[in-house]
Amino acid sequence: MRRVIAILLAVVLLGGVGWFVWRQLRPAAVEVHGVAGSEKLPFLRDERVVARFRELGYELVVEAVGSRQIATHPRLREVDFAFPSSETAAARVQQELETTEQWLPFDSPMVVLSWQPVVDALTAEGLVETDAGGAQVLDMAALFELLGEDARWDGLREPVPELARGQIMVRTTDVRTSNSAAMYLALAGYLGNGETPVAASDVDDELMEPLAELFLDQGELASSSEYLFENYAARGVSYSPMVFTYESHFVDEAMRADTRVREGMAVMYPSPSVVSGHVVVPVPGSETGSEVGRLLTEDPELQRLAAEYGFRPREAPDAFAEVVAGLDQPARQEIADVIGAPTYESLERMIQWIEDEYQDSGMAAPAPADPGADIAPRSGEGA
Repeated sequence: MRRVIAILLAVVLLGGVGWFVWRQLRPAAVEVHGVAGSEKLPFLRDERVVARFRELGYELVVEAVGSRQIATHPRLREVDFAFPSSETAAARVQQELETTEQWLPFDSPMVVLSWQPVVDALTAEGLVETDAGGAQVLDMAALFELLGEDARWDGLREPVPELARGQIMVRTTDVRTSNSAAMYLALAGYLGNGETPVAASDVDDELMEPLAELFLDQGELASSSEYLFENYAARGVSYSPMVFTYESHFVDEAMRADTRVREGMAVMYPSPSVVSGHVVVPVPGSETGSEVGRLLTEDPELQRLAAEYGFRPREAPDAFAEVVAGLDQPARQEIADVIGAPTYESLERMIQWIEDEYQDSGMAAPAPADPGADIAPRSGEGA
């Protein structure tokens, strides 16, 4: 018996020594540096994502940068990859880096967050319909027509008491610095330009004056999508009757143990729609940057984790469907009516036109960018 115990102890000891030696001799994870839109930081910092990349031999070091500022980042060529939040911004990064390589791991359709009394009022006006899957779809052409008339909530067939004589509007982030607001501008521009993507030559006073009002009428602007949601959740329907943001932001929030999503909140899907494609652009010469893009796109575990943060993986659509199946708010299964995006040059010209209007009206300059300050992984899922 003693001999058996001695043998077992020897096996355990040898196994422990072997494990220790393996830990010491195995190759260290290679650091890979990148710049990414801030809305992806909770996902990239999740301890399960960090652990998976370490298993695959990589340690990500990611700096949060506004997607529209990535192309002009002073250290862009010193990192391994860029990860902007739209294909328009990615095209500008590719132009700056003189590369065509890209990986497209997942998308984020844009949504309008609202409240059920508002949805009911807009439904009575014929602006909202429910699709076959139970998702609420908002007619954006009809909505922009209302906004252009400076319509008020108490003028609708079913007024919303909490909104009294308030002007109908959609709240966004600051279009001068934020990608989600730029997506709203792209959609409004498409509809204002005869359902045609805006070209640089289309940007004139006739097109831009009503588009600028969509932003100037908001007054105070949120500096990030997180602050926008915080105001929506904390101030309620009277302050934020409608908010334009990423679908992924709402799904991620709904999945959190300390979620701020509550009864009465509603999600509407714009029609036509605009989708923010998250694109990895490897810096030329960086094999590790290319490998990070490939893994985010093809690794099943990373795709599943991305879906848990509300992103729609292109290679694993079922992963997103499984996540949202357990939520109270039905997600639109197919985003089919997607507009063509304007070029980077066209969008920048539109934004510059609005920025000039802000300056002429004496509005404050955009808040200094601090895109990572309010971003954290879910409780217990990252450092």
